[in-house]
Amino acid sequence: MDNAADVLQTFHRVVKISNDAKIGFEDKLQKILEEIMQCSGMAKGSIMLMKGRKSLQVAASSRPELIGVSQSLDDENSPSAWVAVNKKPLYVDCALDCQFPQKFDHYKKNAYFSVPLMAGKKVMGVLNLTDKVVLDLLSPKEQEFVLNIAGHFIMAIENQRLTQSLKKSKEKLRKKNQELRKVEKAKDQLFNMLVHDLKGPISEMVANLDLLTYTVKGENLEFIQSSRTACDSLYRMVSDMLEITKMEEGRLKLYLTPVNPLEIIDDALASLSGMAMIKEIRFAKEIPHDGENCLFEADKILLSRVLQNLLVNAISYTDAGGGIILGYSTPQPNQIVFFVEDSGPGIPEGFEQKIFDKFVRVNEADQNRAYSTGLGLAFCQMAVLAHNGTIRAENATPAGARFSFTLPMDNGGGTKKSHGTEEFCL
Repeated sequence: MDNAADVLQTFHRVVKISNDAKIGFEDKLQKILEEIMQCSGMAKGSIMLMKGRKSLQVAASSRPELIGVSQSLDDENSPSAWVAVNKKPLYVDCALDCQFPQKFDHYKKNAYFSVPLMAGKKVMGVLNLTDKVVLDLLSPKEQEFVLNIAGHFIMAIENQRLTQSLKKSKEKLRKKNQELRKVEKAKDQLFNMLVHDLKGPISEMVANLDLLTYTVKGENLEFIQSSRTACDSLYRMVSDMLEITKMEEGRLKLYLTPVNPLEIIDDALASLSGMAMIKEIRFAKEIPHDGENCLFEADKILLSRVLQNLLVNAISYTDAGGGIILGYSTPQPNQIVFFVEDSGPGIPEGFEQKIFDKFVRVNEADQNRAYSTGLGLAFCQMAVLAHNGTIRAENATPAGARFSFTLPMDNGGGTKKSHGTEEFCL
């Protein structure tokens, strides 16, 4: 190290090597080591990096056969281990004064300098230099040079470590995602197969129960009707699962036809007559006076099931003998709003939107009320969104919950805002 110009040039070359993305990590370390050895006048040297928490491993060396050799940090006779453990540089210029045993025979000189490579307070490795070409010692100025340059190229080591760690994590994540996708695909296939196969037996049960209603009379007929209602609920649940899967996979197709909202409401009520009869639920329809003339384009089967699910939810939370209001309105010429309002306990505050998620359960112990949903409301939300509509839930006054969904009406089929109310039992 002849002058300041040589030092600056060495710094420049080390920085250039560190930032060269075309050079591999091991080659970078080897080139940096050679630059430091040349500028400091050392014939031999090595760069050792931490391997785990208990050892160092040679990553670059003037003797290529040493690359890959490990050194335990528990070895009290190792200068490199001492430097890594104590996080301090170690300079020895006389074998007689050294606390460590005489080095290997292939070292010709006694003086050596070992420097910890630090990233903050963390030891990343150790730089070892020995066999000074001329005098068997390093001046304070030469030691300062080694310390300074060690602090510069350590960033290359740290960046490379982080890059390698990121690559490993990314590869692990990629493999995990592949495994999860396989498991998810197998689960979906099994789910779809089971759900699809359930529809056949359930349909057969419903058909047989229908036949029994013609032959069974009296008290036994109530049991048949109750069984029929349970089968209908199970069939709706299976259908919801199939439709939700289609929607989530983007396979659902809407079959748009001109639809009369009153027909949808009547169809939904008719399909739930058994469930409503068991609890003696009273229904009140609120519809515009000229509702029979209202038409809008929608998937009639899908919207009928939306209303069915909202009614099932309302019946579930309405006490026996209670009342439910349902109907629709056209607040704007290009808008139609369907609604179902029950007289149950209402929705716990803060969960008005969450109840549209799948399998939500809400408990309010202080008010002694609970609210749970399966797939019915999740299906409603997806079906309404598929029609470019919106759905909401809120607490009614003075009690109960009100569900409403708004759909666009682009065909000008709106009705006047005057309404009539019709109350009846099923």
